[in-house]
Amino acid sequence: MKKAFYGFVEMGVNAVETFIRLHLLVFYSQKVGITSFWVGVALSISLFWVAAFDPLIGRFSDAWRRRHGTRWHLVIVGAMATAIFLTALYHPPAELTTQHMKWLYLLGRGLLFNTSYALFSIPYTAMVGDVSEDRQERGQLIAWRLVFSLPPSAMMIVSA
Repeated sequence: MKKAFYGFVEMGVNAVETFIRLHLLVFYSQKVGITSFWVGVALSISLFWVAAFDPLIGRFSDAWRRRHGTRWHLVIVGAMATAIFLTALYHPPAELTTQHMKWLYLLGRGLLFNTSYALFSIPYTAMVGDVSEDRQERGQLIAWRLVFSLPPSAMMIVSA
């Protein structure tokens, strides 16, 4: 049961991430009115930003676990911050009237969202070592997580 639950969380993580990445492009180009090229540039910059900071967040997560014995605090804080910044992404202020202001808002909130998302997802992924000391069980937990991270079409193939 613990393995299935650990894996099941990954499905939500991947679904949300994929949906947001695709939907933000549509939302900001069609609803907010930024040229889709510039929306793509802002979203790409925020992804490169978090890719550069992932190792630092991983180190921070490891140090946090050594100090506090668990990563749950980071997962919870990261999830709450992610929800806040996601809400902010989908509610740009009406006072943003120029393309430049809207783009800067998207870029800033995108950076904050992706950073908070990494603060949630990196400790969650590393938490497998916190859940079990047994190497074989950790391998099974990772396998469950990877199965749930597959797209639905691939899951049908795995179950066949």
